[in-house]
Amino acid sequence: VYITLVWGVDSVDRVNLNRWQPDDRGDAIFDDSFDLSSSAAQEHIAQTCELLRTSTCNAEGCMDGTGYLTRPEGVHCFIDDWRTWYRGTQCGSCSDDPEGVLSSSMTCSDLMTQGVNCTTDLQSVGLTDAPGTLLSSICRRTCEECSDSDTAACEEAVTYPYGADFLPSIIDFRDDPVHFRRYGENIGIIDGKLKYISVPFKSTMQHSQPSTITSSLYDYMEDFMEKRNRVAPPGVAKGYHCDGGVFTWMFTQKGLVQNVFSGLAICFPAAFVVLLLATHNLYLALCAITTVAGIVGCVLGVCKFYYDWGLGVAESID
Repeated sequence: VYITLVWGVDSVDRVNLNRWQPDDRGDAIFDDSFDLSSSAAQEHIAQTCELLRTSTCNAEGCMDGTGYLTRPEGVHCFIDDWRTWYRGTQCGSCSDDPEGVLSSSMTCSDLMTQGVNCTTDLQSVGLTDAPGTLLSSICRRTCEECSDSDTAACEEAVTYPYGADFLPSIIDFRDDPVHFRRYGENIGIIDGKLKYISVPFKSTMQHSQPSTITSSLYDYMEDFMEKRNRVAPPGVAKGYHCDGGVFTWMFTQKGLVQNVFSGLAICFPAAFVVLLLATHNLYLALCAITTVAGIVGCVLGVCKFYYDWGLGVAESID
């Protein structure tokens, strides 16, 4: 079951809702206090994503036997990929030029075997018209100008954009075709502003579970978000979880099951009165209603304790 964490959407305006249009869910009311531009807010979202990956879960709804809340690689966290993308724009990679001035002639190794060294001016060998550009600026790895550890050190020292610099950066990341396919709906840019964000993840609960199992995961997520909101910085302190309808259906299931017991509480006294009026015999009416109650109890008992079936929608309707 996929669950989504949301920040920035406060509620839904259903005043003009057309109930005859299934796709009409109303208009989103955005949270004016939502703000992801601070470093603290960004770090809070990143930590939340990491907690989703590492949190253990003992609820009945966590069902794959691993004891974790989410499936492996099941958390789709845009903030992590945005940071990776931004580090790449700042540090690049330590490698020889793959498709620049050398691609039209020869590789770095070819040049080095012909007597050209790292301090050679590229103008002197006809690779550029501008003087002062050394071979070492193109053949970075071959000339040992940098190493993977240098790239790692650069990435470690990167400071991520915040404040007014954050919005242009996250828009550039979202507009990239590769990232847009994955995160276009999770980064809510509307009229040039970041209105909301969402983090979907794949939980370990299977579909089509009884309300008792579904509610265990629902309670777990309620507690999870309450704790995260309690320590959240301003701007991201109103997060909540939602899903594609599983939790909504859970409340419907509970209502139907509760109606079963309400129906039993009404029908048994009514049936007893009918039997008493029909037979004019108190003893016979008691025996009959007790027999009916025993049959119902035995059927439900066998379903629960022998087959371990939950009392679900089908049983409640029957």
